[in-house]
Amino acid sequence: MNALTIISTYTVLHFDEYPILFIGFNDKHQIVIGSLLHENDDDTTLYLYSVVPARVAVDFMRRNISYIDLLREVNIVFLVTKDYDDNILSVEQTVIGQLDPEVLPLPTAYCPYVNELTISKFETSEYTHWSQKSRKKEISAAINYYAFLFDQENSKFSQKRPVKIRLYQEGSTQAHEYRSNHSYDTTSGVNFKSKHSLEHA
Repeated sequence: MNALTIISTYTVLHFDEYPILFIGFNDKHQIVIGSLLHENDDDTTLYLYSVVPARVAVDFMRRNISYIDLLREVNIVFLVTKDYDDNILSVEQTVIGQLDPEVLPLPTAYCPYVNELTISKFETSEYTHWSQKSRKKEISAAINYYAFLFDQENSKFSQKRPVKIRLYQEGSTQAHEYRSNHSYDTTSGVNFKSKHSLEHA
């Protein structure tokens, strides 16, 4: 699948007969932003696409930076030609400095107003993909940790007690950080809780 294909959370930020500016996630859970440049005479349409870090996308949606600021931040952009059915026909990778200034957005072009609920869907995307890759390792470590604690607690009783494990994970809004909360519950009410913070590059 093309890395520029939006497969989830597709959101139109500006619409005028056609989607002019839109955002969503590709299959790697990276944020993709696209904008319409112009319609060609052969019934194809030219778009400008970019893969954008979450912090930059959120700054753009909160109107802290303009669209040209966003493009200069990512630098690498893609000229995408689509047919009438929105199928991608061709992709040309380039950098923002090599584009014709005539097709670039003006410094006064900011994102239309977006509600915070929509913004929150994109705010932690960088950490979500990372956490998915580390989930097995984290869960295994948590189970081993709580198994040790439970064995220590259970050794105080002559009769072994059944156990139930609940694992909860949550993202962090801090860059390069992933947090997870875990709890380990016994049916008799004994409860162990822990919170871990992991740094990643």
